[in-house]
Amino acid sequence: MESREFYGGIAFDAYEVLGAHPAGQRPGWDFCVFAPHARQVQVVGDWNGWDLYRAAALTRCGDGLWRVRVPRARAGQLYKYNILG
Repeated sequence: MESREFYGGIAFDAYEVLGAHPAGQRPGWDFCVFAPHARQVQVVGDWNGWDLYRAAALTRCGDGLWRVRVPRARAGQLYKYNILG
């Protein structure tokens, strides 16, 4: 995904980057969300009992994306992002 296409609203492959994806050969899943004005982003889900105190903190990338790998996440589990404005 080209960032200029994403910001221009013509990136038809954003789904390949955003959301949750298997981490490949490593255990867990990779999470990515676009939240350019957020101060903090966490992901919480079935793997941690929906406990915000044990939520995985995403790291801010320079392009407005936030990313994290959650080793305990598995296929079929539910998740949500907790975004602090």
